[in-house]
Amino acid sequence: MPIPEKRKAHPLPPFTLAINKLERLEFRMNIMKPIGCIQFKLPLDEYKRAGIFYSWWRHKIFIYFLPGKKHAIASYKDKVNKTYQMITMLMGRTLDENPEALKNFMQLVNDIGLKTTDIVNPSHVDACQLTEHS
Repeated sequence: MPIPEKRKAHPLPPFTLAINKLERLEFRMNIMKPIGCIQFKLPLDEYKRAGIFYSWWRHKIFIYFLPGKKHAIASYKDKVNKTYQMITMLMGRTLDENPEALKNFMQLVNDIGLKTTDIVNPSHVDACQLTEHS
């Protein structure tokens, strides 16, 4: 997905994938709103095939857990504003680097036709600790 240059270095708030009370996979992230810090929650419905999930607005998200289940690769592709957009992300339970997970991610990026030179590795900071000028 095209990201403006000035936004590529913007810190990425941490997020989690957790099982909610309804036993559905849920994306969770703290975001800052005018009323203060709130937890954004996005439940995901599992599709008929393992590793495919849908958001409530019907976005199809692929999540492939790598061996050891400490890292996963998420991928999203859909038509947005009359053009196809594709996003893929290497995510982990830790910020520690994992060379094997990174190798698998780079291979996937190549396999789906994206450029490894476009990979962004933003810093991480809790969104509720960001200032207005960050």
